[in-house]
Amino acid sequence: MRTKLPLFIINLGIAGKGQNCEAAGGKHVWYNQDGRKSACYHCKVTRLGRLWETEQEFQRHVNDALEPHSQALISVLRQLVLHDYPHEVVSVEFEVFPQSFPSGFPVRAFFMDKDNTEFFISKDGAPAYPSPVDPELLELSRVYRADAAKDLLDADPDADDLTLAGEALIPWFSRCWLEAGGAVFTRSATISLHDGGRFFDLVEQNWQGW
Repeated sequence: MRTKLPLFIINLGIAGKGQNCEAAGGKHVWYNQDGRKSACYHCKVTRLGRLWETEQEFQRHVNDALEPHSQALISVLRQLVLHDYPHEVVSVEFEVFPQSFPSGFPVRAFFMDKDNTEFFISKDGAPAYPSPVDPELLELSRVYRADAAKDLLDADPDADDLTLAGEALIPWFSRCWLEAGGAVFTRSATISLHDGGRFFDLVEQNWQGW
């Protein structure tokens, strides 16, 4: 909600801001206050330096690292879109595990039933995924190097690089989903950060949750 409010409303004090995100266990999200200082969308903290640019530069780096894998992901997603699922599967939920960026592909698919429980089929007497592809989607050694966030963290040691990376991935994933024919998917399909408070509806193409 905060990131959708016009900055002049925030600065006028019409929408209240907390004192300090870090004191509440959160992370700052920076915007350009005056060309020299960065201010947090969610609290009253300001810092000297163009921290918002560093975050944007890091997210561009994440997008550049993801782009070479677009066609491979589209191919996998197309199989998921066209698959004939058991009637018990009502949704496919993709979760982003940002800590996996430096060691593999950070998205996994979950096949959920009406009770929001992961559904399995029986194959040769053993449980199996109701899927034509591995739920891990892509077999990668990494998306980017472990030190990719060095400049970001040097500029702001409190920056949440993993969340920034996950947030950069979701629009790319959504574009691949649409190119795979996902707009006509007959079940629910969403993507979210692991333990995140909101999700992106891949069929309706909108954010839901707080």
